[in-house]
Parts: sequence; structure tokens; C-alpha cells
Amino acid sequence: MRDLDQTMRDAAPIKKAFIILFFAGLMAALVAVVMTIWNAILPDVIGVTEVNYWQMLGIIFLSRLLFGGSKFGNNKHKRNRRKHFKDKFMNMSDEEKENFKSEWKSRWDKC
Repeated sequence: MRDLDQTMRDAAPIKKAFIILFFAGLMAALVAVVMTIWNAILPDVIGVTEVNYWQMLGIIFLSRLLFGGSKFGNNKHKRNRRKHFKDKFMNMSDEEKENFKSEWKSRWDKC
């Protein structure tokens, strides 16, 4: 049993390096695909210039910062908003809960 544990510990750095390289390759492929689509469509349609790989990487990074937020770090704001909603819902009367549920159901039925 000890030999297996030692073998797994020895393989951990290799596994971590493989995962890092895999995600770096995935990111590089994503940038290349988006760049290809951009250069194939947008210059003819709206008259923008073609972009190179590094410009597209910058555009993706900037759009992620501006529109996507960050998936890393703590989600304190999301947890607080969820807790606030849960507390508000729990403090409603039964009649208010039914009205709330029917209102949301009618909103989703329209979709």
C-alpha cells in the first residue's frame, strides 16, 4: 500500500503540469478559433480590420473583464444576494408566497 501512495505522490507534479498545459492549449485553440471567425466574417460585414493572435487574446481578455466578471475569488456578493432573497421569501406570509410563485410562473410561461 505504501508503494502505491508513494507512486501517486510522485505522479502528482506531472499530473498538475499536464493539466496546466492542457488548459493553456485549450485557451490557445479558443483564441485561434475566435480570431479565425472574426477575420472571416467581420471585415466584410462591418468593415473592421483583421486582427492577429495577440490582438484577439487582448480582446478576449478585455471582454472577459468588462462583461464576464471573474469566476475566481469569493462569491460573497452572490451569496449575500441569495441569502437576502431566501430570508425575504421565508418572512412572507403564505398568501404572499402564493402570489409570488404565481407571478413568476406567469412570467416563465410567456417564454
